[in-house]
This record gives sequence, structure tokens and C-alpha cells, in this order.
Amino acid sequence: MANPSEPSGINSVEPPPAGSSPAQTVEHYLAGYEAQFKRARRTVKRRASRVTIWASILTGLIAVLGSISARLSTDWISAAVAIATTLVSSVVAALLAWNDHFHHRELWIQRSEVLAEINVLRRRFAMRSSLPRHMRRAEDRDAVATLEALNEVLQNDLESWKRIQNR
Repeated sequence: MANPSEPSGINSVEPPPAGSSPAQTVEHYLAGYEAQFKRARRTVKRRASRVTIWASILTGLIAVLGSISARLSTDWISAAVAIATTLVSSVVAALLAWNDHFHHRELWIQRSEVLAEINVLRRRFAMRSSLPRHMRRAEDRDAVATLEALNEVLQNDLESWKRIQNR
């Protein structure tokens, strides 16, 4: 069973089936973490885009409502527009604070980098596995080296995530 979500939002990958070869184990973990980072990347990209778009729309709405309130002569309408302007301003401030707290754009970029590194590991491992047997290093050593490289990528991801969150 996979461990619950790590602090960085990446879930642990289920262990491979019992009796898996070293190559199958590597492929299992590469595929599992690739899927996790694709999901995480989509999530933070979507959030970053939504915050940017909504903050822009609401900022424009503030300007429009402010202009309308300045032009209105009826007191209750002017008051309602002024209140709406204040409410929209507070929503924009909350959205920007939320985005600043979670750093969605930075995480999107960071998750994209990690996904690219995992894809490089996957391609290298697949290429080495497809070579004729006499041209390959020992399969077990290659699998161990690839898993160690994956562990390093995951460790770097966690350190990068901590730096982003501590800003």
C-alpha cells in the first residue's frame, strides 16, 4: 500500500509485485512517479492559471465598479457599487495571498523539471534495456543505478519544494 501524500503533494508509489525482476522494478517506479508528477504538474498549472486569470478579471472589475460609483448620483446605488468594489478588492487580495502562499507557478515549473528528469531516466533505461545482451552492463547493476538516480531526483524534488514553500 502506498504511503499517504508526502508534504510536497507527491504520493508514494505502491511496491512492485512480488517476484519482479530488477528491470521490472525500475520500470514500475519510473512509471509510478512519472504519473504522480504529471498529476501534480497539471494541478499546480491549473491553479496558477486560474489565480492569474481571476485576479486579472477581478482587478478589471474593481476599476469598472469604481468608475461606475464615481458617475452615479443616487446614494444607495453608489453605496452598493462601493461595497461591491470593496468586496471584489478583498477577493483579489485573498486570491493573490493564496497564490503567494502556495507558489503554484513555481511549483508548476519545478514539477515540469522533475517530470523531464524522470522522462530522461526512463528513456535511458529503456535504451540500455533494448541493447543486445553483449552490449549491456549487468542488468541488476543498471537497475540499481537507475533506481539510485530516481531516488536522487525525488530527494532534489523534496529539497526544491521546501525552498519554494519557505519563501
